[in-house]
Amino acid sequence: MNDSELNAHDRSVDPLCDAGSVDETPTLHLQVSGLEQIQAILPSPITPTVRMIYLVPSDREIRPDFQKAIMKAALHLQRWYCTDIGIGKSFWLRDPIVETVRTHHDAAWYAEHSTGSDYWFWENTVADGFALTGGQFYDPNFIWVYYIDAQNAPNKTGGGGAGGVAVLPRTDLLGLIGESNESVCRWVGGLGHELGHALGLPHPPPCDSGQLPQSDFQCQCLMYVGYVNYPQTYFLQIDRDRLAQSRFILPFTLTGQPFDCKSLFADSPLTTPKLFQIQVVKERFVVKLITEHQLQMAHDLISHPERRRILIGRLAAGDDGYNRDPLTKQSWSWHLVPETIQFVELATEVCDGLPSDIENNLPYWIDTVGRFCPWATIVEKEM
Repeated sequence: MNDSELNAHDRSVDPLCDAGSVDETPTLHLQVSGLEQIQAILPSPITPTVRMIYLVPSDREIRPDFQKAIMKAALHLQRWYCTDIGIGKSFWLRDPIVETVRTHHDAAWYAEHSTGSDYWFWENTVADGFALTGGQFYDPNFIWVYYIDAQNAPNKTGGGGAGGVAVLPRTDLLGLIGESNESVCRWVGGLGHELGHALGLPHPPPCDSGQLPQSDFQCQCLMYVGYVNYPQTYFLQIDRDRLAQSRFILPFTLTGQPFDCKSLFADSPLTTPKLFQIQVVKERFVVKLITEHQLQMAHDLISHPERRRILIGRLAAGDDGYNRDPLTKQSWSWHLVPETIQFVELATEVCDGLPSDIENNLPYWIDTVGRFCPWATIVEKEM
């Protein structure tokens, strides 16, 4: 396949839905280069990560249901990639998973502002996304996934993936929250398909050329029409092998229970809270983690301590029944509020310090600083 070829997504009936239900959104696949070009860029000390960006045009409101659905879709897909690739690896997500960014243009601009090509919706979205987030093609550190609350014009290309970047329009957002006549899982599969293109995976050439019918095993994979059957689909072995060599596919530990992609927007009960021991230089404290993502991040950091992240969370008075230094048995007079805890790559120096710093000046830390983000965070173990 020519590296500069542009491929429009075939319109395919979702067999899980009405026989007449058709994907009316053409999708762009820019095969400008493959996995090898991403791999050729020198490694960075930053852990290679998939970043989920929710772009909100100037005339749209931020929608928490969209934010939650993007997060749940990414988590579901992360588990699916790990299971299907089959070598204990998947992509890593940032914390927080969804980054919400307001744009300077209204929603109609993305569909109406011509760039002189047939792909202007995609190009407009990418241009704004790059300008607002620092994204770039073939970024050595990040795969950029841009969901935008805007819709491409009829019969014009909307979403697509290429060169370390994926774009998904409003149709996909509505699909993730169940406002579509197609299965919610189909839209999670669509994300997986475009992420695959962003990671350098092509369509199976015999399917693209028409040599094989869409019913053929090769064509029913995720990277062709199999996304409509997600999660009952698969990568071809050649794509598993390609992903296994990607710097964005990292050792990954499955934790907690899987959830059903048919109900991403439904509220699910929190996992059983878990306590983790955190080391900061020669001191230790304990945090309570209450979400699947928190648990996943903590276990991954225990297994791979070289991938340093900074724990950050909001401070509150009292040990909450668990916060102490397990070695010295000293109870701390503070704790981190569980639902605010994240594992981030960067944090302000203002909230850096030792557990004893907080203990020795508690009113200042709780009332003025408000958060604790020890740069020397080491997640030692689950208690």
